[in-house]
Amino acid sequence: MTSIKEQIATESGITTRYLDYLLTGRRNAGLNVALRIAEVTGTRASIWMRGRSEEHTSELQSHSFISYAVFCLKKKKKRK
Repeated sequence: MTSIKEQIATESGITTRYLDYLLTGRRNAGLNVALRIAEVTGTRASIWMRGRSEEHTSELQSHSFISYAVFCLKKKKKRK
């Protein structure tokens, strides 16, 4: 069984490690990657392109961001 993060990464054409970097703010997504992730999760591309400062990379925010992406992915799948 694959995790939600693995599913998002696979459908977006990126690695789970890169997705982790994006979620924790260690990397910013380029436009093409941001658009692919946004399409898969039903979120805005700008969310994925924003960098996060050191203060905003807490574990809690990472979990909140993942939860939001999962919510959007489930919502998108229900619409299809």
